[in-house]
Amino acid sequence: ELDRLREIVSARAPMIELNDDLGIGNQLRPIEAPEEIAIVQRELAATRVLIADGHHRYETALNYRRACRAEYDSPTPQAFDYVMMALVPCDDPGLVILPTHRVVKRLAADAIASFATRARELFEVNEFDDPNAMLARLKQSGRGVLGVALRSATSPGSSTTEIKVKAWLLTLKEKDSATLAAALPGAPPEVRELDVSILHALVFDRIFSIRAEEIRTGGGIEYTIDARAALYAVRDGRADGAFLMNPPSIRDVELVSDAGATMPEKSTYFYPKLLTGLVLNPLDDEDAGAARAKTSA
Repeated sequence: ELDRLREIVSARAPMIELNDDLGIGNQLRPIEAPEEIAIVQRELAATRVLIADGHHRYETALNYRRACRAEYDSPTPQAFDYVMMALVPCDDPGLVILPTHRVVKRLAADAIASFATRARELFEVNEFDDPNAMLARLKQSGRGVLGVALRSATSPGSSTTEIKVKAWLLTLKEKDSATLAAALPGAPPEVRELDVSILHALVFDRIFSIRAEEIRTGGGIEYTIDARAALYAVRDGRADGAFLMNPPSIRDVELVSDAGATMPEKSTYFYPKLLTGLVLNPLDDEDAGAARAKTSA
């Protein structure tokens, strides 16, 4: 029913149509007819919603509602009782998740020097002299493989410092090993098996001594969806290491949710992004009631 309704609505002229700064076309069509709104209400009444992106905004909306209710007790719903959402079917082919790569500005020199040896204790390791060749192989490998590029050596005594980069592909020897379970004892298997969890627990923590608390507070780590930009940062001397991953699937997100857990931070980048501010829900306007009827639909 929702697919049928979407086809009907999509045939109408858009109220708003524009291209954003990435060249992505955005179109907005309102659904105002009561019978069409009833279809949406009926079809979604028993449907679970996964908050795949924007959980901070949702939590903020809940806190705002609690604060408003504490000051204003009303028997009827108010504007602060509602929050806008964009709903996308999990099986929609247009739902794309991009990986979020890590760029670490500074790594201990001894950890860089011993990286390959230490990594072989836990991973099957393939070494590459060309980081771009590593990246191409990573994209072909799918889930369960990590890409690492490190500043490996410089030319001492030279007027110009030549930065050399070495790269590796890492595949965990035993995915359900006791090592991984011991590294993340409080996490369900659905979380432990994510590539980002393996990277943080067995590479950052075990090999480079980058602890979880340090990562949460910044830790000299930057995040990017552009794998080549991450490699360039190492090649240009702006970072000591780039750590690359393939993206998780929407099924991974569902399994983690089913296990009662949440995805690790910076593990998904849903694309394309909706434009912020294209639609607003007024909370203090005299027409808030009328606006709420439209936006909540």
